[in-house]
Amino acid sequence: MYKKTAHKKIWLLILLLLGISAQVYSQSSFTRSGINAALFNVQSSLSDDGSLKDIGGRLGYSIGGVLDVGAVFSVDMTEIESRSATETNIGIFYGIVLVKQEDFSPVSLELSGSYGYSFVDSGYYDDNDLQKEGHGYDLQLQLMRDFSFAESFMLRFGVFGNYRSYNYTIQLTGLETEEEREYSPERETLLTYGGNLTVMKKNSQGRTFYISGEPVMNDSMDFSVTIRTGVVFEL
Repeated sequence: MYKKTAHKKIWLLILLLLGISAQVYSQSSFTRSGINAALFNVQSSLSDDGSLKDIGGRLGYSIGGVLDVGAVFSVDMTEIESRSATETNIGIFYGIVLVKQEDFSPVSLELSGSYGYSFVDSGYYDDNDLQKEGHGYDLQLQLMRDFSFAESFMLRFGVFGNYRSYNYTIQLTGLETEEEREYSPERETLLTYGGNLTVMKKNSQGRTFYISGEPVMNDSMDFSVTIRTGVVFEL
Protein backbone atom coordinates (compact mmCIF):
# COMPACT_ATOMS: atom_id res chain seq x y z
CA MET A 1 0.00 0.00 0.00
CA TYR A 2 1.25 3.47 -0.88
CA LYS A 3 2.74 5.37 2.05
CA LYS A 4 2.34 9.12 1.74
CA THR A 5 4.92 9.88 4.45
CA ALA A 6 7.56 7.81 2.67
CA HIS A 7 7.14 9.84 -0.52
CA LYS A 8 7.39 13.10 1.41
CA LYS A 9 10.70 11.98 2.96
CA ILE A 10 12.05 11.05 -0.48
CA TRP A 11 11.15 14.44 -1.98
CA LEU A 12 12.56 16.27 1.05
CA LEU A 13 15.86 14.44 0.62
CA ILE A 14 15.94 15.28 -3.10
CA LEU A 15 15.21 18.92 -2.33
CA LEU A 16 18.08 19.09 0.14
CA LEU A 17 20.47 17.42 -2.29
CA LEU A 18 19.61 19.79 -5.11
CA GLY A 19 19.47 22.90 -2.97
CA ILE A 20 15.91 23.56 -4.32
CA SER A 21 17.01 23.33 -7.82
CA ALA A 22 12.51 24.99 -15.66
CA GLN A 23 14.15 25.90 -17.82
CA VAL A 24 14.36 28.59 -20.48
CA TYR A 25 17.96 29.47 -19.55
CA SER A 26 21.04 27.33 -19.95
CA GLN A 27 24.29 28.40 -18.36
CA SER A 28 26.12 28.33 -21.72
CA SER A 29 24.11 31.34 -22.91
CA PHE A 30 25.85 33.43 -20.22
CA THR A 31 29.43 32.37 -20.98
CA ARG A 32 31.95 32.76 -23.76
CA SER A 33 32.90 29.87 -26.05
CA GLY A 34 35.58 27.66 -24.51
CA ILE A 35 34.69 28.61 -20.91
CA ASN A 36 33.17 26.13 -18.44
CA ALA A 37 30.59 27.41 -15.97
CA ALA A 38 28.14 26.37 -13.25
CA LEU A 39 24.64 27.74 -12.70
CA PHE A 40 22.09 27.88 -9.90
CA ASN A 41 18.66 29.45 -10.32
CA VAL A 42 15.22 29.56 -8.72
CA GLN A 43 11.89 30.52 -10.24
CA SER A 44 8.23 31.06 -9.49
CA SER A 45 5.19 31.54 -11.74
CA LEU A 46 1.92 33.36 -11.18
CA SER A 47 -1.33 32.65 -13.05
CA ASP A 48 -3.39 35.46 -14.57
CA ASP A 49 -5.58 35.53 -11.42
CA GLY A 50 -2.52 36.18 -9.24
CA SER A 51 -2.35 32.70 -7.70
CA LEU A 52 0.93 30.80 -7.33
CA LYS A 53 1.32 28.35 -10.20
CA ASP A 54 4.69 26.71 -9.53
CA ILE A 55 8.10 27.00 -7.89
CA GLY A 56 11.35 25.33 -8.82
CA GLY A 57 14.86 25.77 -10.12
CA ARG A 58 17.94 24.16 -11.53
CA LEU A 59 21.58 23.28 -10.93
CA GLY A 60 23.69 23.03 -14.09
CA TYR A 61 27.13 22.80 -15.63
CA SER A 62 28.32 24.21 -18.96
CA ILE A 63 30.98 22.43 -21.00
CA GLY A 64 32.96 24.85 -23.14
CA GLY A 65 30.14 27.39 -23.20
CA VAL A 66 28.21 25.18 -25.62
CA LEU A 67 26.91 21.98 -23.96
CA ASP A 68 24.78 21.93 -20.80
CA VAL A 69 23.94 19.22 -18.26
CA GLY A 70 22.19 19.51 -14.92
CA ALA A 71 19.25 18.68 -12.65
CA VAL A 72 15.81 20.35 -12.51
CA PHE A 73 13.20 20.43 -9.78
CA SER A 74 9.69 21.89 -9.72
CA VAL A 75 6.42 21.81 -7.78
CA ASP A 76 3.27 22.73 -9.72
CA MET A 77 0.07 23.77 -7.95
CA THR A 78 -3.22 22.67 -9.51
CA GLU A 79 -6.68 21.21 -8.73
CA ILE A 80 -8.21 17.75 -9.17
CA GLU A 81 -11.99 17.41 -8.80
CA SER A 82 -12.04 20.80 -7.00
CA ARG A 83 -9.38 19.59 -4.55
CA SER A 84 -5.94 21.18 -4.30
CA ALA A 85 -3.08 19.14 -5.75
CA THR A 86 0.67 19.39 -6.27
CA GLU A 87 2.81 17.77 -8.95
CA THR A 88 6.45 17.30 -7.95
CA ASN A 89 8.89 16.78 -10.80
CA ILE A 90 12.59 15.98 -10.79
CA GLY A 91 14.68 15.39 -13.89
CA ILE A 92 17.94 15.71 -15.77
CA PHE A 93 18.57 18.73 -17.97
CA TYR A 94 20.53 18.88 -21.23
CA GLY A 95 21.08 21.52 -23.87
CA ILE A 96 23.22 22.80 -26.72
CA VAL A 97 23.84 26.30 -28.06
CA LEU A 98 23.32 25.93 -31.81
CA VAL A 99 24.32 29.52 -32.63
CA LYS A 100 26.14 31.80 -30.19
CA GLN A 101 26.03 35.60 -30.19
CA GLU A 102 29.64 36.43 -30.88
CA ASP A 103 31.48 38.18 -33.70
CA PHE A 104 29.86 36.15 -36.47
CA SER A 105 26.24 36.14 -35.24
CA PRO A 106 23.92 38.89 -33.90
CA VAL A 107 21.75 36.40 -31.96
CA SER A 108 21.97 33.14 -29.99
CA LEU A 109 19.86 30.05 -30.65
CA GLU A 110 19.70 27.17 -28.19
CA LEU A 111 17.94 23.83 -28.00
CA SER A 112 17.35 22.35 -24.55
CA GLY A 113 15.26 19.75 -22.81
CA SER A 114 14.80 17.56 -19.79
CA TYR A 115 13.65 14.06 -18.91
CA GLY A 116 11.96 13.60 -15.57
CA TYR A 117 9.70 11.79 -13.15
CA SER A 118 6.52 13.29 -11.66
CA PHE A 119 4.40 12.41 -8.65
CA VAL A 120 0.96 13.97 -8.09
CA ASP A 121 -0.24 14.44 -4.50
CA SER A 122 -3.89 15.34 -3.80
CA GLY A 123 -6.51 14.89 -1.10
CA TYR A 124 -8.80 13.53 -3.80
CA TYR A 125 -6.37 10.69 -4.53
CA ASP A 126 -5.84 10.00 -0.82
CA ASP A 127 -9.59 9.70 -0.20
CA ASN A 128 -10.02 7.31 -3.13
CA ASP A 129 -6.88 5.17 -2.56
CA LEU A 130 -5.33 6.37 -5.82
CA GLN A 131 -1.78 7.19 -6.82
CA LYS A 132 -0.70 9.13 -9.92
CA GLU A 133 2.84 9.24 -11.22
CA GLY A 134 4.44 9.72 -14.59
CA HIS A 135 7.54 10.34 -16.65
CA GLY A 136 8.30 12.22 -19.83
CA TYR A 137 10.26 14.98 -21.49
CA ASP A 138 10.36 18.69 -22.31
CA LEU A 139 11.89 20.20 -25.46
CA GLN A 140 12.54 23.89 -25.88
CA LEU A 141 13.91 26.19 -28.58
CA GLN A 142 14.91 29.77 -27.73
CA LEU A 143 16.15 32.73 -29.76
CA MET A 144 17.78 35.63 -27.88
CA ARG A 145 19.91 38.73 -28.22
CA ASP A 146 21.98 40.57 -25.60
CA PHE A 147 22.59 44.34 -25.46
CA SER A 148 25.22 46.15 -23.38
CA PHE A 149 23.79 49.35 -21.93
CA ALA A 150 26.33 50.12 -19.18
CA GLU A 151 29.66 48.83 -17.94
CA SER A 152 29.13 45.26 -16.65
CA PHE A 153 25.34 45.48 -17.25
CA MET A 154 23.49 43.75 -20.08
CA LEU A 155 19.91 43.46 -21.26
CA ARG A 156 18.53 40.34 -22.97
CA PHE A 157 15.45 39.94 -25.14
CA GLY A 158 14.27 36.47 -26.14
CA VAL A 159 11.41 34.38 -27.50
CA PHE A 160 10.88 30.66 -26.92
CA GLY A 161 8.61 27.68 -27.51
CA ASN A 162 8.37 24.62 -25.29
CA TYR A 163 6.74 21.21 -25.84
CA ARG A 164 6.00 18.89 -22.91
CA SER A 165 4.94 15.24 -23.21
CA TYR A 166 4.35 13.04 -20.13
CA ASN A 167 2.87 9.56 -19.70
CA TYR A 168 0.98 9.10 -16.42
CA THR A 169 -0.39 6.09 -14.58
CA ILE A 170 -3.26 6.24 -12.08
CA GLN A 171 -3.15 3.23 -9.77
CA LEU A 172 -5.42 1.81 -7.08
CA THR A 173 -3.35 1.46 -3.91
CA GLY A 174 -5.84 0.01 -1.43
CA LEU A 175 -5.41 -3.59 -2.64
CA GLU A 176 -3.12 -6.05 -0.93
CA THR A 177 -1.09 -7.43 -3.86
CA GLU A 178 0.46 -5.91 -6.96
CA GLU A 179 -1.54 -8.27 -9.18
CA GLU A 180 -4.86 -6.98 -7.81
CA ARG A 181 -4.12 -3.34 -8.51
CA GLU A 182 -5.68 -1.65 -11.51
CA TYR A 183 -3.84 0.80 -13.75
CA SER A 184 -5.19 3.59 -15.92
CA PRO A 185 -2.57 5.06 -18.31
CA GLU A 186 -2.93 8.52 -19.83
CA ARG A 187 -0.75 10.87 -21.86
CA GLU A 188 -0.62 14.63 -21.42
CA THR A 189 0.99 17.11 -23.81
CA LEU A 190 1.39 20.86 -23.48
CA LEU A 191 2.72 23.52 -25.85
CA THR A 192 3.85 26.83 -24.33
CA TYR A 193 5.43 29.89 -25.89
CA GLY A 194 6.40 33.36 -24.81
CA GLY A 195 9.16 35.91 -24.38
CA ASN A 196 11.54 37.13 -21.73
CA LEU A 197 13.33 40.25 -20.61
CA THR A 198 16.47 39.74 -18.54
CA VAL A 199 18.79 42.11 -16.72
CA MET A 200 22.33 40.76 -16.18
CA LYS A 201 25.27 42.05 -14.16
CA LYS A 202 28.78 40.65 -14.65
CA ASN A 203 31.61 41.17 -12.18
CA SER A 204 35.39 40.89 -12.49
CA GLN A 205 35.39 37.45 -10.80
CA GLY A 206 33.52 35.90 -13.74
CA ARG A 207 30.12 35.76 -12.06
CA THR A 208 26.89 36.78 -13.75
CA PHE A 209 23.81 37.63 -11.69
CA TYR A 210 20.50 37.89 -13.50
CA ILE A 211 16.77 38.36 -13.02
CA SER A 212 14.12 37.90 -15.69
CA GLY A 213 10.42 38.27 -16.29
CA GLU A 214 8.69 35.93 -18.74
CA PRO A 215 5.09 36.16 -19.98
CA VAL A 216 3.98 32.65 -21.03
CA MET A 217 0.94 31.37 -22.94
CA ASN A 218 -0.05 27.73 -23.51
CA ASP A 219 -2.14 25.98 -26.17
CA SER A 220 -5.21 26.28 -23.92
CA MET A 221 -4.75 30.10 -23.90
CA ASP A 222 -3.85 30.12 -20.19
CA PHE A 223 -1.55 33.03 -19.33
CA SER A 224 1.09 33.21 -16.61
CA VAL A 225 4.20 35.20 -15.70
CA THR A 226 7.44 33.59 -14.52
CA ILE A 227 10.06 35.38 -12.44
CA ARG A 228 13.50 33.78 -12.45
CA THR A 229 16.76 34.73 -10.76
CA GLY A 230 20.12 33.04 -10.57
CA VAL A 231 23.90 33.22 -10.74
CA VAL A 232 26.45 31.75 -13.17
CA PHE A 233 30.04 31.04 -12.09
CA GLU A 234 32.74 30.81 -14.77
CA LEU A 235 35.20 28.03 -13.88
